[in-house]
Amino acid sequence: MKQENKKGSIGIIIFALSFIVLNLIIVLTAKGNKYSSLGLSKFILFVITFYTVAYGVSSIIAGINVLRLKEWARKMIIILAVLGIADMFIFIPLNHMDVQKASRSELMGQQLEAAKIRMSAAYDSIAAKENGKISISKEEFINSSVARIEAISRKVMHILMGIMEAFLILYTIILLFFFTRRKVKDQFV
Repeated sequence: MKQENKKGSIGIIIFALSFIVLNLIIVLTAKGNKYSSLGLSKFILFVITFYTVAYGVSSIIAGINVLRLKEWARKMIIILAVLGIADMFIFIPLNHMDVQKASRSELMGQQLEAAKIRMSAAYDSIAAKENGKISISKEEFINSSVARIEAISRKVMHILMGIMEAFLILYTIILLFFFTRRKVKDQFV
């Protein structure tokens, strides 16, 4: 006996919609050159992109069918969530290595050039106040200041990525817990 008009709980709707949106973002932002700074071959970059898009599209299809309360879609979301946790062990280190090794982007380069100008002006101001008696050269002052700025910005990127990764891991664990509960299972056909 099929129940076509049956609606899922608000939890199913929220998790399915969030799963769809999250994976839509993943599909739309999938780029083959994302890890190019790591020196990976074009074939490996293609495989990563293909996997990311295939995972995202499969997840979107599963999310849509979870809204329709299809049992196979609930099981597929569980499988994709487990797979998602497993591939985080690959992609989290890759993301951090990419941030560490990435060459300065155009935007970062512009910001660093602006910082050099500000550091040069700061050095001139300090030199004027100290009557030119400074133990560090202008070039050393600028280079060390810019190096600190770059190190801080990389550290901030690592922290933000860590927060996002923690959120994704927690979200996936909650998703697994939610879709394996008897009360939720019983809503699917």
